[in-house]
Order: sequence, then structure tokens, then C-alpha cells
Amino acid sequence: GDGLNDRFRPLLVGYRSVRYFRIYNRYGQEMFSTTDISQSWDGRFNGQLQEIGVYYWMLGLVDRFGKDTVLKGDVTLIR
Repeated sequence: GDGLNDRFRPLLVGYRSVRYFRIYNRYGQEMFSTTDISQSWDGRFNGQLQEIGVYYWMLGLVDRFGKDTVLKGDVTLIR
């Protein structure tokens, strides 16, 4: 809520386009999904603030050569 790191989104460098960006909780429930890279996750699901903890993300991309690539990782939500 301080305006620093309040939203989470990937920064694309060297990729042609995004197929999807998804965030899941520890139970595998999808918290956020978009195909528009200008959108970002604010730590909410259905308007409700989510618990502090680790969330997992998947990013489907098309590289500059037209090859599909999937990147995965985690992000820790703190307040």
C-alpha cells in the first residue's frame, strides 16, 4: 500500500508476445490470469486480499523466433 511493489507482473525483454500469465495459490487455485501483459496482480482474488505467503506463477511466451516457451517461478506476498 506504499506505492512500491504493490503489483506483480513480468517485464518482457527479447520476447515477441505473451500467451498467458497466471498466478496460483499453494492449493493450485488460480488467483489471477491474463493475456494482456499490461495487467498485473495486486494480491487480490475476487476483490478480497489474499493471505501472506508464497504464490506460483506461469508465463507462456513466444520468443523472437516464434518458439513457445513457458517460464515458472514463485512470488512471496507480504504486507
